[in-house]
Amino acid sequence: MRILILTYSFCLMLAHTSQSYAGTTILTVGTDQNCDFNTIQSAINFVPDDDPQSFAIHITNQQVWQENLSIGNKLNLGFKGQFVNCQTAASNTHAGSLTTLDGSGLLTTTIFVNASQGIHFTRFIITGSTFGGMTIGTESSVSLIQSSVINNSNNSGGGIKISNDSFIFIYLSEISNNVASHGGGLHCDDSEVIVNRSQIMHNQANETGGGIYATNHCELSLNGASSINNTTTELMANTAGRFGGGLYAELGSNVVINDPNTINTSYKNPVFIAQNKISNTITNQNGAGAGVYLNGSGTQMTAYKIVFDRNSIDDNLMFVGGAAMAIDNQAILQIKHTPGDDNHCGVSFSSNHTCNQIKHNITKSGDAAVIKITGGAQADIRNISIFGNETSTNTNQLASVLNGDLIMQGALIYDNGTTPNPPQVQVPTRLFRVSPAGTFHGDFLTIADNRLWGGWVIESIGSPQLNLTRSIIAEDPIESVLNDSINNPSAKLFKCLLTHENNSFTGTGITVGSPTFQPTLPYHLGSGSLGVNLCTHGFGDLFPEDDIDGEERGPCPNLCAPQRFDAGADEFHFSDLIFKNGFAPLL
Repeated sequence: MRILILTYSFCLMLAHTSQSYAGTTILTVGTDQNCDFNTIQSAINFVPDDDPQSFAIHITNQQVWQENLSIGNKLNLGFKGQFVNCQTAASNTHAGSLTTLDGSGLLTTTIFVNASQGIHFTRFIITGSTFGGMTIGTESSVSLIQSSVINNSNNSGGGIKISNDSFIFIYLSEISNNVASHGGGLHCDDSEVIVNRSQIMHNQANETGGGIYATNHCELSLNGASSINNTTTELMANTAGRFGGGLYAELGSNVVINDPNTINTSYKNPVFIAQNKISNTITNQNGAGAGVYLNGSGTQMTAYKIVFDRNSIDDNLMFVGGAAMAIDNQAILQIKHTPGDDNHCGVSFSSNHTCNQIKHNITKSGDAAVIKITGGAQADIRNISIFGNETSTNTNQLASVLNGDLIMQGALIYDNGTTPNPPQVQVPTRLFRVSPAGTFHGDFLTIADNRLWGGWVIESIGSPQLNLTRSIIAEDPIESVLNDSINNPSAKLFKCLLTHENNSFTGTGITVGSPTFQPTLPYHLGSGSLGVNLCTHGFGDLFPEDDIDGEERGPCPNLCAPQRFDAGADEFHFSDLIFKNGFAPLL
């Protein structure tokens, strides 16, 4: 993979600087008399195989180009569009519309790249193919910059299919309205894909992976923008018939969102996984994952600054779940804040500004609006706001742990539940439902003002392992913290809680009372709150990471007792009173 890494560095340079053509041979393709070639393939054939000299093929927008482009055994070959004639193409002066490559009526993929490195496409529309817009294979490396791959179809990878240890870097581009059985927008098999500041949207998979299908150790990286005013990456409004409306990953694939160890360690915008959908065709009690579906041992996703928003599962689907996420068969999910970062995206981002959010996801006839965990899968979710998520059946819950592990630390959980329809029919609901083969560990949580309608915060089925520690629960007095089908105290640990009731459970260090939240900062503690300095760190406790603002947990200098922590998602700091970390502009 060394050549792919070198190519990746070149892609970054190309994306962020003006291209120098010193030492590069420019070939022009168009319809006027000043053009070197009248077809794109003839220009490709002119370039010697395996020649390290750089060539650039500049293609005019004088016509729609209907060709099958075959690029094999080439090195350092660039393609650029958006030139009105060959004179401007020769001088690298862009004008007019993007150059269109149309695969309509052709019998193979529009662009086929094989055993070639350093292949760059800039300023194109790739459209119309029924064999996929772009196919990349056999250790090839490609960049796609300021381009659109739209309205293509294929059995797998309607927009782009990449396989056989290949690499693609996608920057400031759009992959939309493509259709396939697997991977409507993009299909990645045993390859590496990096997507920066691009949109994968309105794609459809009849089976799995409406936006992206990642399989066989695919390495997938989705990255946002370094400025809140720049375009970020969106996996949006894609649809799948079975699993993974936005993203489906399996067979040891690795997904990283806003990786702090790569290109840019100061991403300010989150990646949005939004408005993706699971639609009709199948019922399956192991979950659907309208936003993301992770499947299989070795498959994992690690996310820094991510927003799941308005992902949904069709009303007519039963026994499915995980509108935002579903993880199965020993897959692993981690959501966390960037080390050393304040966990905020700037004052223009949202009402509470935390970069990690799961909001307004909905499943009306299945369960688990936020996450469904089955098959021994594991989820570790930290420093996140979870709000406005909704289910509306008599088996509804925010999170369902059937078989596997769920850890949540530093989460603010509010305004989730059901909206009765009609309003007078209020079905009791719960936030967490944990089955005998599941475990749940909640630490430093703030749970308040959810729409439970006389339901419960946690429903325990059988004897799962439940730990709820150093947290604040402020719900309606009639709503229980725990509904336990089998009273087995040995499998449950409730410790250091500030809660509205303690009749439904037994624990140590339980305080019943009001948390006294600050009126100006949603669900942040005031200086006189009962939650301040309530808890300690003991053997077996989760390590206390930063609070939801990205501020350090622990004693305030010279004022607080050592080794004591505030309960809940927020650690009170006097700097909170002056709206630190994005809650208001610094003057």
